[in-house]
Amino acid sequence: MISWHGQVGDEFVVVVAGDRSTGEAAAERILARMREPIVIADETADVRASIGGIWAGEKRDMSELLKEADALLYDAKAAGKDVVRFQSASGAMR
Repeated sequence: MISWHGQVGDEFVVVVAGDRSTGEAAAERILARMREPIVIADETADVRASIGGIWAGEKRDMSELLKEADALLYDAKAAGKDVVRFQSASGAMR
């Protein structure tokens, strides 16, 4: 599932079923596709993304998960473009 999220900018929520490695692999695939040049008319756009992801092995409140993922997203943005920050419910970062 993908949906737009946030008040400002282009932020999206992607929900991936599976374990933590499934979520991390999905984030890496998204980054890889975003690295591909986008040709518009005679110009090429260079687009990069930052991803903050959270994985929970148990059912959790969606608003709390979004807050945690949002904090990781801003940490990834601070580290520069083309960065993934992924964390499990235990708090161990990658």
